Amino acid sequence: QVFETSGTFTWPAGVLFAKVTLVGGGAGGGNSTDTNEPGVGGGAGAVAIKYVTKLADTVAVTVAGAVGQQSNGQTTSWGTEFSADGGQGYQGGTATGGDLNIAGGPGTPGGFDQTLTISGAGGSNAFGGGGGPRDSNSDGRPGRKYGGGGGGARGTNRNGGNGAAGVCIVEY
Repeated sequence: QVFETSGTFTWPAGVLFAKVTLVGGGAGGGNSTDTNEPGVGGGAGAVAIKYVTKLADTVAVTVAGAVGQQSNGQTTSWGTEFSADGGQGYQGGTATGGDLNIAGGPGTPGGFDQTLTISGAGGSNAFGGGGGPRDSNSDGRPGRKYGGGGGGARGTNRNGGNGAAGVCIVEY
């Protein structure tokens, strides 16, 4: 069962164990005020995987939503048992409480040489690629699902790309 928005998991009859994968939301990419100040890429959401045991008939599932430019990613959680945090600025999110906790990849800073200015790329994780860099006067590219960080903008008064939403995947 895949949760792309928050909800409630109801344990099916006879099922006592499940594998749950959580992905936090990606952070939004940085804005750009002029051509020589490219925006930084947003960090990716963390990934947490855990084998869970039925403790109650239902579990509250919180799923990180997509965020706009220059915003921190949100947390995805399985009740209060474990969670995967969203990217924070250019830094990737962290996960806690899982059997396997994988940090999200960081966004990259923008850069320039004598001929070309490039914005930063959004961070990636095992489920979502980051928004790619820009080398022209453009808004940042959005992070790809799930949990990819938004790419930085390049140019005068341009907006960074949105960070991608997280997800909760329950296998039983």
